[in-house]
Amino acid sequence: MMTLPRASGTSLVVCFVAFGSVGCAHSPASSSADEQRQEVIAQERVADLARDISATRPDDIDGWARAAVAGATGASAEDSTDIELIGIDAQQSIDPNAPFGRLGFRVPAPKLENASTEVPGAFCFRVEFNYYGKVGVWETSDGVDAIDCPDDAAIITPPVDDSAVEVVSDNAREVTAAVLRERSQTGLPAEPDLIVAAISAQLTDPTGLLEAAAQPRVIVEAGGAGDRVGVAFGSASDCVLVKSENGTVEDVYPAPMTLQPGELGCTPETALTDPDQLRSPH
Repeated sequence: MMTLPRASGTSLVVCFVAFGSVGCAHSPASSSADEQRQEVIAQERVADLARDISATRPDDIDGWARAAVAGATGASAEDSTDIELIGIDAQQSIDPNAPFGRLGFRVPAPKLENASTEVPGAFCFRVEFNYYGKVGVWETSDGVDAIDCPDDAAIITPPVDDSAVEVVSDNAREVTAAVLRERSQTGLPAEPDLIVAAISAQLTDPTGLLEAAAQPRVIVEAGGAGDRVGVAFGSASDCVLVKSENGTVEDVYPAPMTLQPGELGCTPETALTDPDQLRSPH
């Protein structure tokens, strides 16, 4: 890893008198300070990009790479940047807080007003990502590590995402409610696998390219007054929750904040959570 250069102090200017004229020359400390400023600006730009794409929450490093390229390209010429993707390195992790990969970026050195030296070619950085975004202090450039730019680095095009995208079916609530009512009325066994199979068989298929119907996740809790069944589809951004309790089937609508990772989440357990805990704390 390349260590960021540090200025040793105030730039030293040496002046001399020769042949009736006065000339001044900047010391090497001035050029070092200029380069450090340029590198810090480039580093902040990469950190800004990493924060901007974090709302997408991809689940692997290739997804973050695609998001980074899309973010750098921008919707218009005014939104585009000249940040280039030059590396993708996947890592194995099941912990959402642990890095599952890192990306390499190259940024042309920004021009500075009143700089004492010519603009260097470019600065390069490596950024680790976990489920939540760039690793490091969120509000800063922490985690955007300077590296030596490889001589043979080429701009990388991320792999095309050809994986199926799970989408909650339009009739998910309707079908789930009907299956849970039938189970309650007829006394069918409250077995999760049987409930999943009964619901899945009636879900409509999404029509989008590479879309697949999200499958229900079911939990059954035995209680003195009868079994409680919780059903969940989807994720925090598109979550369907239904529960059956004491012979009554209800749709569950938690505050969106409670569905986020690190909170209760979009789970069948959330469907059975006390309604008071599903309200927004704000």
